[in-house]
Amino acid sequence: MKGRDLFDASLFKDPASTALFYTFMGELKDIVSKASLTPTHHFLANLNNRNQLLRCYTQNIDCLEARLNLPCDLNDKRGARIVQLHGDLDHVICTFCKALFEFNNTWSEIFKKGKCPPCPACVDLDNIRTASGKRPLSIGTLRPNIVLYNEFHHKGKRN
Repeated sequence: MKGRDLFDASLFKDPASTALFYTFMGELKDIVSKASLTPTHHFLANLNNRNQLLRCYTQNIDCLEARLNLPCDLNDKRGARIVQLHGDLDHVICTFCKALFEFNNTWSEIFKKGKCPPCPACVDLDNIRTASGKRPLSIGTLRPNIVLYNEFHHKGKRN
């Protein structure tokens, strides 16, 4: 596969390419966690500290800005200074219920095996329902919280 193919939503159509995607994401998370900050990151932090940074839009998914405590939380619309347009590698998201979890070493190790783990939130809800005699629910799988080519951004608006 070409590099771009690993970031295309069509890879979920084939189990082999899906497994390759998960393996790649697990290894990418390890690489990103060891990455160094650049002078540009320090420049942005300096601007922010002087209250001169209005907003910085980035396509990066590495979350290096967060290491400098630059505000990236879009739930705080007035306070967010860094907008990660393509998501982040600090979280995994459920493909069904959209629950977010920290992208920790546990998920990374599962991903490196080419596996897509079930969503803990969906599993918990399903267990509660089935224990009370209700029908089981669909259970989503976790994937990195990134936006791939040929898919909608989960926080975007559809026309």
